[in-house]
Amino acid sequence: MLPHRGRHTTADRGRDAVAFIPDPDVPPTMTVTIDAGEFDADELIDRLKSGERIVVRTEFLGDTREVTLRFDGETFYCDTPTRLHKHSDEAEMRACIEKQGYA
Repeated sequence: MLPHRGRHTTADRGRDAVAFIPDPDVPPTMTVTIDAGEFDADELIDRLKSGERIVVRTEFLGDTREVTLRFDGETFYCDTPTRLHKHSDEAEMRACIEKQGYA
């Protein structure tokens, strides 16, 4: 699993508020924004495994939507505007990327 990148706290914001405080000793994840089809599935998987977070712009019913692809070292994620998809291995993630047209 990748290192924890910060901590959540409620200090100075009330009991129910949560703020994210980045860990200064852990480099931030690089986020890249691309258009669907800009990279093939293999390149997307390689980039995810190297620690990049990828925002894919895609067309859906005439609107541009953004989907965030990421990997935490164990699980691949496709974070859509309406749902979080989890994929337990590279083959599942590749199938999702190809089915959804992100590659």
